[in-house]
Amino acid sequence: MAKGKLITEFEKDVIRMAVALGHKDREIAEFMGRSRPVVAIWRGRMEKDGTIHDLPFEFVADMIKIDPK
Repeated sequence: MAKGKLITEFEKDVIRMAVALGHKDREIAEFMGRSRPVVAIWRGRMEKDGTIHDLPFEFVADMIKIDPK
């Protein structure tokens, strides 16, 4: 059984935006207050299911110059 709480939709969006901006799992984990393995697992899941590039709030992505791939 898992020890930690589930990752939130907001945290998934943080991972998506950070990946799009080129940040490493370690940096994302530090920002989120999560462990690097947790970030790596969820990034991998989103890459596998094709949702890693589903950036939230398109206007925010435009404001911070994220280029969706």
